[in-house]
Amino acid sequence: MRTQGTQAPVILKQQARIERLRIELKTEKAKLVIMTQEVADLEKNRLKRERTIDAEVEKQLLLEIKHLRFQCEQLALADKDEEFYNNIYTGLRGTPYL
Repeated sequence: MRTQGTQAPVILKQQARIERLRIELKTEKAKLVIMTQEVADLEKNRLKRERTIDAEVEKQLLLEIKHLRFQCEQLALADKDEEFYNNIYTGLRGTPYL
């Protein structure tokens, strides 16, 4: 059977180890909080970039749609105008040189 004198150093070592682990746990929890905030910031920035890109793409598509509608209107007007067809180059007229 051990005496109290021999048990005291073991208990002190265990208490010291528990305290070191407690400090390490606090440190790691603080790191986790920081990393969690960094991840949230990165995600927020990524979403902001995506919205910006989506807005730019939408703007470009709307401009393209507007241009295509204009071209369709011009073609519709040209179909009604016979002069449009009269001014189309159809090649040489007359007898070809043989």
